[in-house]
Amino acid sequence: MTEPSMRDRMLAGELYIADDPDLIRENERAQRLTHAINTSNPTDRERRRELLTELLGGFGEDSGRTIGSADSQAS
Repeated sequence: MTEPSMRDRMLAGELYIADDPDLIRENERAQRLTHAINTSNPTDRERRRELLTELLGGFGEDSGRTIGSADSQAS
């Protein structure tokens, strides 16, 4: 039987080595996507949804609402 990967150990709440190359790659990917989300045009909902879906692996249909967005403010 093979040893569980550091990612598997992390997800299981076990001790793991944080400088594992696979974990580093995943962390850098998450940082790039987070930066892209934070610097994207707030009115480009389609692009923001794409980025969030890529970052989170899934994104609910009504999950795009944010406090202070134009469609949530009363006139």
